[in-house]
Amino acid sequence: MIGANRQGALVTLIAKVARKTAQAVSQVRIELLKPYQPWVKIITFDNGKEFAHHQIIDAALCSTTYFAQPYSSWQR
Repeated sequence: MIGANRQGALVTLIAKVARKTAQAVSQVRIELLKPYQPWVKIITFDNGKEFAHHQIIDAALCSTTYFAQPYSSWQR
């Protein structure tokens, strides 16, 4: 997604997981983002249970996680 006046961008990750568990989602997120670790500073998630292990992602990527407020998709 490109920001207003083409300033900034959002990256959406797409990967298939066998089950939508916190462990599976965390593992895939880390695998996808690890090559970009120096540039990953902030990650914003929805409030789903599959993001329950966000601390593991933060520790692996040295990032900070934020959660979007319900019904506020523009915060992602």
